[in-house]
Amino acid sequence: MRKRLPKILRREQVESLLCAIYPGDGRYRKSEAAAVRNRAAAEVMYRAGLRVSEVCALAPDTVDLDEGYIFVRRGKGDKDRVVPLDDRAAEWIRRWLAVRPGDSPYLFCSLSGGRLSDRYVRQVIAQAGEKAGVWLENGEKKKLPHPHTLRHTLFTEMVEENFSIAEIGLIAGHSHLATTMVYLHARPRLLAQKIRGRK
Repeated sequence: MRKRLPKILRREQVESLLCAIYPGDGRYRKSEAAAVRNRAAAEVMYRAGLRVSEVCALAPDTVDLDEGYIFVRRGKGDKDRVVPLDDRAAEWIRRWLAVRPGDSPYLFCSLSGGRLSDRYVRQVIAQAGEKAGVWLENGEKKKLPHPHTLRHTLFTEMVEENFSIAEIGLIAGHSHLATTMVYLHARPRLLAQKIRGRK
């Protein structure tokens, strides 16, 4: 079966998309809580590689901001995993917690405390992509980005930053390294540089 290469974004495209959700360039008001939440959720998908369903299902007690970890319960394949959380994603979660409704069992809850739907988060990412002019090249067609685009982009960047395939697979929650290997081919710039540099 043919494996399609993941569609990914350049770093500057990701930044444009995230800022289109919420720029976060100053103080924010209570009325902007939904935008802060959406930016925080997108940061977690991009910076920690979580799937949209995993982000929507996160409980407040699954995130340890002091130690910098997210505990993903029952991810794809009904598997648990621990994912490191970088400082930037942690800071956006803190911003959201400052305006988040109190007693919801969901970390990224609606303003009434309910669970966000996967569909809603997909719409947020697509609308931000359209607003920022960020599109995925798909042959002759252009498509708007989706949450998995952020996940694919993270893992491709990790390959470029010399993380091992095993390390990326652990963060991704992949059962087989062959699934992770596809990111070696997504943006083969470093490989091309090595080939051109051969003597």
